[in-house]
Amino acid sequence: MMDENRNMSSATIEEVAASVGRVQAMSRAAKEELCDDIFRRQPNLLGHVLVLSRLHVPMEKVDRVLHILLVLDDLFTRTTPGGLPQVSLDELEAVDANQWAMLKLMDSEDPDEARRVCQLAAKSHPEVNAFAFALCHLIESGVSDMLKKEDEFCVRAVRNLVDAFARARAGSTRINER
Repeated sequence: MMDENRNMSSATIEEVAASVGRVQAMSRAAKEELCDDIFRRQPNLLGHVLVLSRLHVPMEKVDRVLHILLVLDDLFTRTTPGGLPQVSLDELEAVDANQWAMLKLMDSEDPDEARRVCQLAAKSHPEVNAFAFALCHLIESGVSDMLKKEDEFCVRAVRNLVDAFARARAGSTRINER
């Protein structure tokens, strides 16, 4: 059950683990049902994952990103009082633009400084536990070689998903406080 007065800054490790467990326990049919539900509530987020196949990302890697979407949807839906507003294409484009700006900054830094800034950004992410789960899941799935375009697309899509959910939660909090 959700605490209406919870600190909205970040999902706890326990909440992330519970969502991972719920999704892992789902049958294929239940996951398909959840995808249908996400399509109704968050079509842009589902589309953001499915477009990976058009970028020539192999389906097994798209499936890994889809799994992360299912976990994040379960997590943020259950832990956001009043529910999440729908994420617009403009919001997805904004989080992607932020990510591109960060990548350009990294390109201008020496490798040690770029690594330090990247680690600092990850540690200070507003949804650090969800972000850590998502990146660890990709790494454990073998989808983290940034020299492969298909892996880069997956990592960027996952970062965009976490950022979009975090923004939606922040927007929901502001709406619910009015």
